[in-house]
Amino acid sequence: MYLKNEFEPLILNQLQLKGFPEIAKVTFSKYTAHDYCSKTGELLLSDDNWLIETDGTALAKILTMNKVDTTRTVSNDCLEILKVFGVEAAR
Repeated sequence: MYLKNEFEPLILNQLQLKGFPEIAKVTFSKYTAHDYCSKTGELLLSDDNWLIETDGTALAKILTMNKVDTTRTVSNDCLEILKVFGVEAAR
């Protein structure tokens, strides 16, 4: 009984299995990207794109990860953008 009463809350509240502690929840979905060829004007479709939305922010950590497209990564947290990119980006 002691183990359950003392150890279980520690595991459930303080143990992080994977990821970042700043991000509480993650949802993801596959989407089709639309782009145009600059030479022919032809519509190009790409089906291998994933959109990941998070509840919480860790922009500086996310941008350092492999396989994250830093040119299409966005955040709606103005204070975090100010901290990571500076005042010009936060405007």
